[in-house]
Amino acid sequence: MKSTVLKLLILSIFAFFAINANAQMKVGSNPTTITPSAILELEGTNKALRLTRVALTSINDVTTVPAPVNGMMVYNTANAGSGTTAVGANSIYTFNGTTWDRLRNSSGTVLTNDPFQIGEIRSARFVVNSASFTALGSNRLMMSGPLATNVVSNGRRSAYELSLPIDQARFIQVNGLRLDFIRAADPNFPNYVSPKFFNTTASNMQYTLSALSTTNPNVSGANVTIVPNAYSYFIDGNDGMNVSAGAGGQNEYVNGMLTFPNGQWYIVTFTANQDISGTNHHFYMTAQRMN
Repeated sequence: MKSTVLKLLILSIFAFFAINANAQMKVGSNPTTITPSAILELEGTNKALRLTRVALTSINDVTTVPAPVNGMMVYNTANAGSGTTAVGANSIYTFNGTTWDRLRNSSGTVLTNDPFQIGEIRSARFVVNSASFTALGSNRLMMSGPLATNVVSNGRRSAYELSLPIDQARFIQVNGLRLDFIRAADPNFPNYVSPKFFNTTASNMQYTLSALSTTNPNVSGANVTIVPNAYSYFIDGNDGMNVSAGAGGQNEYVNGMLTFPNGQWYIVTFTANQDISGTNHHFYMTAQRMN
């Protein structure tokens, strides 16, 4: 008798899974209502899907997630690797059958600490209140020359510090240097701006820059050093780009070739203007990795 009951129970279990092998699943609110074409649906007003969190070692990593297959998705937790195979922290990656691809938002922007791919171009635009930008703020570190010992401090405010956190995440970084703008040094021209790099790393960063400018080229940018948490020495030849309000006002443009001792090479561009009322500064920057 017991044997018969056990057999019936086992048969019932198999029958249940056989019947439901192609069933749909709903998790969260309204569990009895599911989109007809969905195999799995999540619904909720105050809950979210949390993806598997892993620390990939590169886009070629097939060990952290053993034998990944096309279509798998993970949330990567750490920067790792180098060059064209590097992966960025706090990013979603999908496996294409060979490598992991980073997802981007609809505008194509990425987190600032994500590594550049060769040939990749990133552009960004920021709007900052002119009165706030031209006013002096708290002191920050600034390079007054090309050597690591050429460090001063001043109160020239930056576009980054005056931007909202959601916009700060869009500022471009190349090899640890953030592209930024600060108020120019000459107090007689407070509306002028200075394109700058900011060292986001914990180490001295060295680079070489040669820049064309609408007015003042920079041909003295070889082997320049920035200490951590400091703004760079000149990018524009005279460290000041004219920005004027009103119709026919002046604005300048800088285009630079930026290289690093590790062999990375970028083209960077900076330009800025004011709206016709003089209320806001508009900052534009672009970077492309060349190798």
